[in-house]
Amino acid sequence: MDTKKNWSQLLNLLDRPAFLVRDGKIIQQNACAQAKLLSVGLEITPLIVTGLPEYQTMGEDCLCLTLRIDQEDCNACVHRTEEGDLLFLLDEQADMNALRLLALAAQQLRGPLGDAMSAVEQVLPAIRPESIPTRRQAADMSRGLYQLLRIVGNMADAQQFLSGTSVRWERTELNDFFSEITEKAETLAAFGLEICITFKGTSHPVVTCVDREKLERACYNLLSNALRFTPKGGTIELSLTTRGKQAVLRVRDSGEGLSLAVRDTLFGRYRRNSTIEDGRFGMGLGLLIVRQTAAIHGGALLIGPAPEGGTQAALSLTLHTEPPAGFRSPILSVDYTGELDHALVELSRELPRAAFESLNLY
Repeated sequence: MDTKKNWSQLLNLLDRPAFLVRDGKIIQQNACAQAKLLSVGLEITPLIVTGLPEYQTMGEDCLCLTLRIDQEDCNACVHRTEEGDLLFLLDEQADMNALRLLALAAQQLRGPLGDAMSAVEQVLPAIRPESIPTRRQAADMSRGLYQLLRIVGNMADAQQFLSGTSVRWERTELNDFFSEITEKAETLAAFGLEICITFKGTSHPVVTCVDREKLERACYNLLSNALRFTPKGGTIELSLTTRGKQAVLRVRDSGEGLSLAVRDTLFGRYRRNSTIEDGRFGMGLGLLIVRQTAAIHGGALLIGPAPEGGTQAALSLTLHTEPPAGFRSPILSVDYTGELDHALVELSRELPRAAFESLNLY
């Protein structure tokens, strides 16, 4: 009885629909959930649009899936507890309002940032290659600008990811796609990180329709997080598997793993409690982009402890033999980095100076 009372109090502290599920049925809910017609005894499985396999097999993980409630698709976060599964809907309207402000700020920042990058491109050829201190300063300057470009890009585009607009489908073989990303990351990680990055694909081709840009950025964001928490001498393993009409990309690192307190806030957007995090955690826009990429592709995002230690992220997507919408036209595409190296931009925070010294700048 006390446990039920405590859960009731806890759920009602949340300002969004939240409920506790046991044996596939809702056993507790708050007032916000009641307003969404989520009642005690309601079965949860029929509500799950994406993420059902992950939900059925999850352990100590944190899962972001999609529910259909009152004819509306909603992203929800799931935590498994001893008393049942705690689910709460993400406050996407509040997210959209905040992300609009970030997008406006990004628009103001893009002009000065573009001017600075253009000026640097003109100055770099005048640097003498034999001047080691100057070369290091130039590399630090380039690294900082690439980091700013990534941050501004995430600020500008996160709203688009959340709204699911501007999706451009293109037929893609996933083994080749993820293998190429891994090779680029592995090449850059060789500049002093001493982290082994590998990819294991399937024994058969996996051809499907995806938004290549969104999926690439999601993969690089997972790699960026893994690099940030993996020490020298560690490993990062990417793998692709299929199950029925789904493909699953797993990114597993040999780092220290995430504490329970951090895992509980992973999908709380970018409004983080600084008392439980260190400087390695950013704004959180990267994970928003990853989870929305999964949702756009009919999948889910699962993050939790890896079996051998460290952290494992699993991004699933539904396989489509035909695109849900029109094919992407390369003629109409606009490169989101301004034709810069995508891997260098997306991994710029984790890469050492040596990776930027290696650029053909002179």
